[in-house]
Amino acid sequence: MSAPPNFSHDKDTVLHSEFMGFVRDEESHREIVSWAAGQGLPANVVQMSDHVTFAGLLTQTILPKTILVDIDGQDDPVTFIARLKNLAGKASAIVALGTANDVKLYRTLTAAGAADYIVKPVTAALMAQTCRALSNDRKEEQVVQKTKTIVVIGARGGVGASTLAVNMAWHTAQERNAMTALFDLDLHFGTGALALDLEPGRGLRVLLGAVGRLDALMVSSAMVAVTDRLSVLCGEEAVDEPFLADDEAVQALVKTLGDQFSTVIVDLPRHLLGSQKGLLAIATDVVVVAEQSLAGIRDVLRIKQMLQKEGSAAQLTLVGGYHAVPQGSAIDKATFEKNVQTKLLYQLPDEAKLVTESANAGKAVLDRAPQSAYAKTVRALALQLCGQFEEAPKPTKRLWAWMRDRK
Repeated sequence: MSAPPNFSHDKDTVLHSEFMGFVRDEESHREIVSWAAGQGLPANVVQMSDHVTFAGLLTQTILPKTILVDIDGQDDPVTFIARLKNLAGKASAIVALGTANDVKLYRTLTAAGAADYIVKPVTAALMAQTCRALSNDRKEEQVVQKTKTIVVIGARGGVGASTLAVNMAWHTAQERNAMTALFDLDLHFGTGALALDLEPGRGLRVLLGAVGRLDALMVSSAMVAVTDRLSVLCGEEAVDEPFLADDEAVQALVKTLGDQFSTVIVDLPRHLLGSQKGLLAIATDVVVVAEQSLAGIRDVLRIKQMLQKEGSAAQLTLVGGYHAVPQGSAIDKATFEKNVQTKLLYQLPDEAKLVTESANAGKAVLDRAPQSAYAKTVRALALQLCGQFEEAPKPTKRLWAWMRDRK
């Protein structure tokens, strides 16, 4: 039986998001460090390796796009690479490095999950060529997505994720003029319709049972229009009638929504995370609203680890909840960021009264108080997720107006 994956590294090693290399000889180490310097990467992205399990590094949850591993000394390098690929997930490309110049070995390694195999001696030029090829492969694999699919998740209950989803949908529709769908996946206790003073639609459960038969007319008939640019897809199932939305059905439904809307915002309850891997696979962005507490740290790490394992290509954005932890008892931002290894880019303002009054009135905060700190935070987040506003075309002057102005 082959040895399990093992590497030695500094216990304080933090994996770089772009590249990490684990080698066994000084010459390879020197050449790869030289290449890394040319890429603007720190020298510690290349580590001398042996004796400590690779799985230990995976607890950090942030994995590099490319991982170079030395297979020399492994009794069964093919099984070794297969295990590493299973641990690293789909998002990381594993490049093997070894002394054996064997085409059969190359083929079996790539079949086991390696993106490439480099034969020693490795050089900076060879590293550049390999990484350039991997980059081109990634570009070819990327599917151009016309629809922005944003999944909003509350890492803890009561952090304001659903309110954020509603207000982001309002902003993209009414202030960005984008055709927007708000999809509330909490079929029992969702507040997407309630927050906008709407009666929930009655056809969502039927849609979720119509995989393979979905069409634009079916979907439109199940949605509730808020404005001419914003529609809500939600349900309100009886509490005593359990219903778990099928992953394949949700994924098909979101894709169908993408044919009609340029922005789809999904309010995903955290208890459905494990059952909605297909949704996370097609999401362009995942927004996690977090509580700055010990439990919040744990849950953010678990969500990040799941996204990594599933190979989600979605951009992760971390937002601080606005009333989850009593004032003065929250873990400070620097400590929180260090533990979750992600920047807390936005903090929802503590405007609980405004948020509650808006919900009770059935209005988005941005509609009720467009100049509030909460509204400004939502706009800043949307700017990151959706980019700059598209400039509206200038109206064409009618002939009669031109003649009038000439007088």
